[in-house]
Amino acid sequence: MTKPTGPDESAKGLRPIRIGPLSLRARIVLALSLTALVIVLACGGDDSEDTPGSTTPTPASPGSSSTVSDISYRTQGGPLGENHILVAVTVSDDGEQPVDGASVSARLIVNGGSFGTKIGTTGPDGSVEFKFTNAPAGCYDTVITDVTAAGLSWDGIYPDNGFAKSGSVC
Repeated sequence: MTKPTGPDESAKGLRPIRIGPLSLRARIVLALSLTALVIVLACGGDDSEDTPGSTTPTPASPGSSSTVSDISYRTQGGPLGENHILVAVTVSDDGEQPVDGASVSARLIVNGGSFGTKIGTTGPDGSVEFKFTNAPAGCYDTVITDVTAAGLSWDGIYPDNGFAKSGSVC
């Protein structure tokens, strides 16, 4: 004769699971996991500053990713000071701190076609400057193709940018 199950057990298909004795390591891991859960639940923040039902977003830990935060242009050289285009690229981490030693790959586009590519390394201020010599008049954009920095992953984002050289209308 089989033992009947209760309505909840049969409806959900639940059966008791028996777990044998836990090893010392398993008990320690379980105890630490439960302790961490209790700490997280207990340290939910200072309720005196929160309004009921509000949540405080948790910022990403600084220093886990990098982003290109700025791209700027200037000209240099020649009788009018416009022969060359210099493109400054600034890299910062997710804590908005400059990233020193990041390798940056950039492609300069003029009037829709590639003018050239450069690779450089950021300094302590998080910036690197690329010099494109004898750049013709036209509409320029810079595409960042890669950023590599120790301990950081590049988010693939760079700001919209553009530059009109020598009176070009873009």
